[in-house]
Amino acid sequence: MGKGKEKKTDSKSDKKMVETRLPERYRTVYQNGEGRYEEKKSVFIATVRHVSGLEEAAAFVEEMKKKYWDARHNCYAWVLGKDGANVKASDDGEPSGTAGRPILDVLTGVGLTDTCIVVTRYFGGVLLGTGGLVRAYTQASRDGIEKSVLIEKVNGVLLDIIAAYTDAGKIQYLLGREEIHTVESDFSDVVRIRVVVPASEEARFTKQMTEATAGRTEIRKAGRAWFGVAGGKFILEPERQE
Repeated sequence: MGKGKEKKTDSKSDKKMVETRLPERYRTVYQNGEGRYEEKKSVFIATVRHVSGLEEAAAFVEEMKKKYWDARHNCYAWVLGKDGANVKASDDGEPSGTAGRPILDVLTGVGLTDTCIVVTRYFGGVLLGTGGLVRAYTQASRDGIEKSVLIEKVNGVLLDIIAAYTDAGKIQYLLGREEIHTVESDFSDVVRIRVVVPASEEARFTKQMTEATAGRTEIRKAGRAWFGVAGGKFILEPERQE
């Protein structure tokens, strides 16, 4: 039997398939935090950090182990990927299921991804039992998240709006009504406004803009970006071109 022909793949179509699988939005940490919980003289320190991938998450765990080298345990959990598909939890010597799993449950319970929590335990000399350990690691993790600043990032599309001055008022009114974020603007020879809209709303927004200006406005796609608001600040994260 002869060898079958190797199936060729189209890099452009592959990239498109990857993009369509991206979630509409995801939640992560914008500013890292640190929590603390004490029970029967045992001290639990939860360090929460945004991590962008497996290598960064693993490096963060090692960093905490070196920082708290004299602690009895450095237990951790992470959730990675915009779809939250990559998860891991470690009890680091604590009884099975009493540390890593509770930390992971806190992460998934609040819907965080691209996030790692390391909970360091300084043993106080008194055994806490299974229930006590689960409670301690859970409470420390929750406190760490409460001390962090979170952000919900939306899968967006950058659009350039090009129009005449006579349509500027209509355009700005529509942007305000739809709560569309303006990235940059130029009012020199013609009106040029770059905005970011949720990817799921691109077609609807384009139709609205076209109808509002009777088709006189040109709209060009300028790329993709994740965006959100954290601490009252607008955050834009353009996707890097491969």
